[in-house]
Amino acid sequence: MRLKELQSFLKGKNIGFSLISSEDANFKYFNGFNDLMGCLVISKNDAFIVSSPLDINAAKSNSRIKKIYPVKRTLTSAIKIKSKTIGINKDNITLNRYKQFKKCFKKAKFIDISNILSELRSKKTNEEISRIKYACRIVDKILFRLAKELSRTKSEIGIASFIKKEIKKYNCEEAFPTIVASGKNSSHIHHIPTKTKLNGFTIIDIGVKYKNYCSDVSRTFYIGTPSKKDIVDYSRVFNIINNIKTTKDINKIKLLKNQVHSLGHSIGLEVHEKPTIIQKTKLSNGMVVAIEPASYYKSYGIRIEDTFLIKNNKLINLNKFPRNLIIRH
Repeated sequence: MRLKELQSFLKGKNIGFSLISSEDANFKYFNGFNDLMGCLVISKNDAFIVSSPLDINAAKSNSRIKKIYPVKRTLTSAIKIKSKTIGINKDNITLNRYKQFKKCFKKAKFIDISNILSELRSKKTNEEISRIKYACRIVDKILFRLAKELSRTKSEIGIASFIKKEIKKYNCEEAFPTIVASGKNSSHIHHIPTKTKLNGFTIIDIGVKYKNYCSDVSRTFYIGTPSKKDIVDYSRVFNIINNIKTTKDINKIKLLKNQVHSLGHSIGLEVHEKPTIIQKTKLSNGMVVAIEPASYYKSYGIRIEDTFLIKNNKLINLNKFPRNLIIRH
């Protein structure tokens, strides 16, 4: 992806090279493939992969970066670049991996490059945007079918199963475990679906992953007959997301007292990427963000979430499923 930009950063900071292990999403970001054990090495003027000899053939067939070298004994046997400074992603590295790096490069100083990696990934390429748009369209299609399935006779786990089957029909996968939370369960942000029958406010949170890129959409339905208070409570959340048109609008928003999480987050290879969306978050053209105003009470919760592309400082909604309260009996 933005390989040359990272190389320019390394050169400017006088960092000899960076090490990105295959369990890090940034490995897939630059390489397009991470079904192997190894490391991506990016220097000021070069980029290559060092991997187990067992993974070499698979890597050569699938990797965007074609220079691939086997690790016979240690990393230093394959990485012959001499440097006093090495860049690593401290946001996503295991203790064992860090110890391994320290052991292999005893005299080197390790520099955290997590901020530049997050910054590069936050601005999406046209190809990334295209994939996220498709993932959003799939969620819309599922929601239109799902809306006809909702009733008091259905259970949370039954609806979650329906959604999983629909996702597979489109040759996609879940970006995260589908959330179906009804009645009191909707007051729990990351509720795991149970056999509970649908009744009252019902939050459905769906994420689809298409060619490694995610969408994240939430809708709150009502199963039964809502009271006037229910409708007013829903309207408060609805009005927040409905009035977000530009990046400036983000800074004007006053979150409801009962919202216990941020307004949103960036989205891409991972469902939750940096930056987290709060007031005064710097948003730039090319970012894709999920905005999710919500309100949680003891007996129910309400959340509406869409995925947006930022273009010319405007938030372009990538979802088409309506936000108005849909009532089923």
